[in-house]
Amino acid sequence: MLTLRGMAAPLNRPSMKKPSLLVGLIFLATVLPSVLQAQLVRENTAPPQQQPPAKQESQNPASKQTQQGKKRLSQEVQLTGDESWIDTGIDVQAGEHVLITASGKLRYADAKDDNGPEGLARGFKDLLRVLPFNGTGRGALIGRIGDQDTAQPFVIGARRDVLAPISGHLAVGINQANDDAGDGTYAVRIVKNSPPHRRQARQSRRYGQFPHTRF
Repeated sequence: MLTLRGMAAPLNRPSMKKPSLLVGLIFLATVLPSVLQAQLVRENTAPPQQQPPAKQESQNPASKQTQQGKKRLSQEVQLTGDESWIDTGIDVQAGEHVLITASGKLRYADAKDDNGPEGLARGFKDLLRVLPFNGTGRGALIGRIGDQDTAQPFVIGARRDVLAPISGHLAVGINQANDDAGDGTYAVRIVKNSPPHRRQARQSRRYGQFPHTRF
């Protein structure tokens, strides 16, 4: 009997390892899917994308409005003393700002001194002359917008910022009689700006004025 018991013990040891192996397999089958799934989630999760910083223009509406209000057209023309009017080739719309600046000299044969775009000082002889604009001196730079037969001239001088009351061609000229002429040239620079609000343009057309005058 002792011999049989001693021989049976080694035979039962392999059978005792089977439950332990089975428990280990069950544990691995339970844990491994969770570990693999967590690893896949970490690998597939992309890092959050950083939003690009907002443009400075959107944070500063005032600068955007300033850029929209910049000058749209700039042109320079030469006006000689023997020309009464020249068409600048610029069309303006009612309510648009037009900045006109001029430089240069003219000399009339019967004048004592040269004169610039502001013109000569008015004297007694000016009462006898028929000038396009009697409100300023001879030789002054003047302008008009629209048809030459109906447009009302306005004085420009060396500088004027005009809010156009009507639409039409812009012309510049010299305040002198048709049979008069001076020796010299004016260099005239014209800058057309964006229009103001519609309400302001309607007021200009209604009163037929040239506001925003700067000399």
